[in-house]
Amino acid sequence: MLHLDNWPISHSALYDADAGPQISRNRCTENTRVDILKTIEDWVVDPSDDSPPVFWLRGMAGMGKSTIAYSICHQFDSQEGDHHLGASFFCSRQSENLRKRRNIIPTIVRRLAYYSAPFAEALSGIDPNMAYAVDKQLENLLIEPWHKSAQKQLKERLPVLVVIDALDEIEAGEGSRFIEELITSINYAGPNVHGIKFLVTSRPDPDIVRTCKQLKVEASYRLEDVEPATAINDVRRFLQAELPEFDKTEATSLDVIAQQSKGVFIYASTAVRYISPKGSHLSPKQMHARLTAIASDKPSTSHLGNEELLVDILYKQIVNEALGDRGKLDVFRIRKQVLHMIAVAQQPVTPTAISHLISENDMDSDPVAVEKSIEALHAVAYVSEIDGCVYIYHKSFLDFLLDPKRAGEEIVCNAASQHGVITRHCFAIMNLSLKFNMCNLPSSFLLDSEIADLEKIVAGSINNSLRYCCLFWADHLMKALQDIEEDFLNLLNEFGEIKAIFWIEVMNLLGTGRRSYETMRTFKQWLSKKGIGLEHHLSMITALERLTQTFTGSPARLSTPHLYISSLATELATSKVPSTWRDYFPHLPQVVCEGVSNQSGAKMRINTGSCVNSVAFSNDGLRIVSGLSDNTVCIWDVDTGVKVQALEGHSGSVQSVAPSYDGSCIVTGSTDKSVRIWDVNTGMNLQTLEGHNGAVMSVAFSSDGSRIVSGSKDETISIWDANSGRKLQSLKGHRGEVRSVAFSNDGLYIASGSSDQTVHIWDAHTGVNLQILEGHEDWVRSVAFSHDGSRLVSGSDDGHICIWNAETWMKLQTLDGHINYVTSVTFSNDGSRIISSSYDRTVCIWDASSGEKLHTLEGHNSATYSVAFSSDGYHIVSGSVDQTICIWDVNPGVSLHTLPGHKDSVNSVAYSNDGLYIVSGSNDHTVCIWDANAGVCLQTLEGHTGSVLSVAFSIDGSHIVSGSRDTTVHIWDAKTGVTLHTLEGHRGKVNSVAFSKDGSYIVSGSTDKTICTWNANTGVILQTLEGHTELTVRIWDANSGRTLKTLEGHTEAVQSVAFSNDGLYIASGSSDQTVRIWDAHTGVKLRGLEGHTNWVWSVAFSNDSSRIVSGSSDETVRIWDAITGVNLHTLEGHKSSVGSVAFSNDGSCIVSGSDDQTVRIWDAKTGSGWLFDCDSSHPNCIMWLPPPLIESLPIYPCLNILSRYGHTFVTYDPDFVGTNWMNCYSPTGTK
Repeated sequence: MLHLDNWPISHSALYDADAGPQISRNRCTENTRVDILKTIEDWVVDPSDDSPPVFWLRGMAGMGKSTIAYSICHQFDSQEGDHHLGASFFCSRQSENLRKRRNIIPTIVRRLAYYSAPFAEALSGIDPNMAYAVDKQLENLLIEPWHKSAQKQLKERLPVLVVIDALDEIEAGEGSRFIEELITSINYAGPNVHGIKFLVTSRPDPDIVRTCKQLKVEASYRLEDVEPATAINDVRRFLQAELPEFDKTEATSLDVIAQQSKGVFIYASTAVRYISPKGSHLSPKQMHARLTAIASDKPSTSHLGNEELLVDILYKQIVNEALGDRGKLDVFRIRKQVLHMIAVAQQPVTPTAISHLISENDMDSDPVAVEKSIEALHAVAYVSEIDGCVYIYHKSFLDFLLDPKRAGEEIVCNAASQHGVITRHCFAIMNLSLKFNMCNLPSSFLLDSEIADLEKIVAGSINNSLRYCCLFWADHLMKALQDIEEDFLNLLNEFGEIKAIFWIEVMNLLGTGRRSYETMRTFKQWLSKKGIGLEHHLSMITALERLTQTFTGSPARLSTPHLYISSLATELATSKVPSTWRDYFPHLPQVVCEGVSNQSGAKMRINTGSCVNSVAFSNDGLRIVSGLSDNTVCIWDVDTGVKVQALEGHSGSVQSVAPSYDGSCIVTGSTDKSVRIWDVNTGMNLQTLEGHNGAVMSVAFSSDGSRIVSGSKDETISIWDANSGRKLQSLKGHRGEVRSVAFSNDGLYIASGSSDQTVHIWDAHTGVNLQILEGHEDWVRSVAFSHDGSRLVSGSDDGHICIWNAETWMKLQTLDGHINYVTSVTFSNDGSRIISSSYDRTVCIWDASSGEKLHTLEGHNSATYSVAFSSDGYHIVSGSVDQTICIWDVNPGVSLHTLPGHKDSVNSVAYSNDGLYIVSGSNDHTVCIWDANAGVCLQTLEGHTGSVLSVAFSIDGSHIVSGSRDTTVHIWDAKTGVTLHTLEGHRGKVNSVAFSKDGSYIVSGSTDKTICTWNANTGVILQTLEGHTELTVRIWDANSGRTLKTLEGHTEAVQSVAFSNDGLYIASGSSDQTVRIWDAHTGVKLRGLEGHTNWVWSVAFSNDSSRIVSGSSDETVRIWDAITGVNLHTLEGHKSSVGSVAFSNDGSCIVSGSDDQTVRIWDAKTGSGWLFDCDSSHPNCIMWLPPPLIESLPIYPCLNILSRYGHTFVTYDPDFVGTNWMNCYSPTGTK
């Protein structure tokens, strides 16, 4: 019906619905609760305006509130003609769907739509997204539609009743918030909600009581106020109905039990279950004996004290009888253990699992004895026929059992002590049961999803006991004691030596892998607060935390063997781990890192295919939202990096994205001048907000989701109603583009940053400009409030970050550290940290109090436009011009010292003639000399004052020449690194330099359109050749300087030229994306080589003139057959434009330099670019590596990477991967 079926509906919440075996609902026994039922019925049918719209029924646990609510529902649901029940929602903490606050109003609204056609009609225009916005549900889904339909409602069907039972059962204590919102909304709506009434029930929860008193609920009823005689009589009638066989023969006994109950129905219903348990066929004599026992064994009030609850008397009697004769210690002991296990279990468990969890060892386990114990506790607990787990009938029994004042010393469960017992048994079970390759997975080349019947294999290999232990051992340990004991530390230490890794394996197979990381993270935080002397154990837990994070947060988790083959192998190479891990796994792939840290790099890199302008985490941290230059909004899975959704509709680049707080909507701003609101679940464009006259550069939701603010290049700020899309206000005051806007968390203020170099503070309701903050010296690109609203942070093109006091608006601090524009800034939720992104390609983490820079995260290859914290503060996401999204750890650990090397784009590379050295020139103004085999930077030559655009060795390798943007040519001694000559004469940047074959001359080309020849020994200029135009290649006589040939054919600028070694051919590369081959004598174009998808920056011939290599802005290196023009290989691996390429003298290797700040050495003979088993006809993935390592790994045919960021090497033995992967483990823990 309508769109309501897609809402969060709880079908089992209806009063008479089947809610499962653990939830029982019934109406009152006939002729009981007469007065209270009459009171509520009279209130329901009272149509007068002064009849209260809310009736609150409250009472202690077990007093029959739900039964009364059921009876009222039944009464008004079965009246013909006077049908008044519109909807009902019976909450229960025993069912996930029945304890979530967000399900209540949508479920009620759906039922009301069936009840009332006018109401259903009023819903037809409702934004379906509202069903997921908890704080808006009541107003938007119920109050407003009811008001709209009021005039069309049939008078005879009014007032309509809505029943909400057990508010205290709503999870996270949300019951008080719900009743507060309900009453407040109804009071505010006034006559608009006339004709609808709410009956709500709850225990006297302090928060709910406080709320109802403050809001002056006029109609309420306390079940404790029922006259004792009336309550006892009602219980007596209930006993008569439930135990009819005893009503005449044992009327006196039933009278006694009714008196003992003092009118508390849970006492009576528990007594009934005790006397006549369902499913157990007791004889009349046995039931009679039980009836007599309850009736006659009444403890004296003087012994029990005045405070004892009557139900506790019965609970004690049931437990004492179930525990049996104290003389039979074995029976007494096991039954008490079962009872206490049920009390502290983190989830319902089977009798067999209970047996294992309470036994010292497997030999002592006695499932039959456990089942007998549960049978003895039949009055309070039962085994479900659905899942075979043990459940209790009522939470009040657990309350009783865990309270020493109520249960007494002999019965009470000491929770901390029992958690300790279970912890020891969990470790014992795991140490005994966990083993390597639990499910005999056949190959590391297979994904888990590719293994037939894996679910059945897992179920058969991992029993319920082990499953429970793996899921909850840490929970029990953390609840065991305030101060951790030595024996627990020993257990933990033993577990961490090897079994903990098998535990991660099992968790992944169970489909709860990510929970292993969350467990380790929480456990580490708990352990770190336990004082000194735990350094060894903290080190081990830290290693486990890193391993679980690396594995479960990456694609490696899709193939469980890669816990070992990929993630463990990586951790052994990059992190401090227990020595035993190495001993047990001697045959893993060997990962060697030089100058690379897995701890300081991005945890995941997502390639988007377009410039990333804006990024944000969803509130639950499971998704990333990105705004891209290809006009789309893309949503990505945080763990896998997979694109979940692409939202299309903008006709211009998406500049800003912001999810609503409840995660149901996304707002976006675009260069198409519009703001759009999207439904996260359906991907639908809910609204398009138009009104700006320029590109929308920034958008944000208010924290309550009711308003949206947008900033535009038109110099204005707009505030919009998020529900209707109506523009509420337009704020004017900036004298330049508005680059960033932000709401304060309380919704009172808006901050804006502008190209006019100022930050403005506005009243979010009146639109008044409250303050102008001046202090930046360039465009302000980003502003953000701290979560508590006490501070504001701003980032600017002046490279500075400013922190402002949000009360006085005084500048508190200026943070310096970026070397280019600051594009994005934000606070962590706790206000302790600030993160920033910049055109300098880095993300910085700052201490928000001291202003100290804590970490610099490097990994992007171009300007970083946007950063955001996850809501838990553990992760950072960044988006860049390099078309990638990176996910980082907030605490990245210790970064390794970076190696010598370039700090900016590499523009030119060249081999020495003997192939032993490589020279490179960079935008960092330096020339580097590298060992071509070891990949080590031998020298860094400094002297240029601008980017080094071209470098070359002399034939004998003794000298290096370099040309620079500073218009000079330098000649260097290749051994000492000393500058021998600085050649001046060009009037523009020097793009190209080369030695003559005999080393006596140097030639240089410049943007001043001249070519100069120089004496390489004296540095004297010999000739200046003039005559070039932009799109041509020219051949010159080196002696006379005369132009011999002009080669025309390129359609855009020529970026590079090269002679073949035999002098017969010329190759040229151009901005027209082609390589052309020319006859060097005739000037005729022989062929055009097409394949690159962007500018070709560099070309070079192999020494034998058979091949050509080219480098391009498309990030690839291509090898071509110089005769046929066929593209032989495409080498992929660089992360940015390739500006220079060259062959080694023997033609076996290629060297390339890139804007990604690396120099790569490639095998020139082949072209596969994956870390695969290349010998296989169907290549198999050997291992997965995290981004910092895979990006520094010279994947074949790349042989080496020369970079200040270091490099990674991987070696493996085929006998220990694939179908042989299980051989990587040594059971004895020795090599």
